[in-house]
Amino acid sequence: MTPLDRELLHRAFVLLDQVLAVTGARAELKLAGGAVMALLYDTTRVTRDVDGVAMEGHGPLMEAARQVAAELHLPAGWLNEGVSAYLSQRPDRAVPVFDGAALSVQAVSLRHMIALKARRAWAQDLADLQVLTAKAGIGEAQEVLAVVEDLFPDDPFSDRARAAVEDAFG
Repeated sequence: MTPLDRELLHRAFVLLDQVLAVTGARAELKLAGGAVMALLYDTTRVTRDVDGVAMEGHGPLMEAARQVAAELHLPAGWLNEGVSAYLSQRPDRAVPVFDGAALSVQAVSLRHMIALKARRAWAQDLADLQVLTAKAGIGEAQEVLAVVEDLFPDDPFSDRARAAVEDAFG
């Protein structure tokens, strides 16, 4: 599988924008996960796919993603919407990532990324969480847990994830 780094992600967005522009379609994409890490917080980070949600232009965006996959030799599911089930429904201040003629890409906020990484708390998530919390000036597990509880008040934090976060911040 082709690892997606910051440069390849940018190339993919440029091509998505071009494909959409040719068809006259417009799309808006909201990102979370490893792609956000690679684009905004850790320039050496790579990811296997792009976790995003089409906020506008779903059909044309998915068709353009298939064309981009073929052109850049990416896996068919390089752009997937599986993350939509894990995003908070609370208001979030999105961070601009790419703005083309036909495609706008935004990332969830730093706080939202912290909450997502803490809730999942797998090894890569905990490594990403260290980068994110340093950027946010957060140094204690209780501060991380407070962010999670603020963004996901009605969705309990798993005991496993809570313990992993507490261990990570010692």
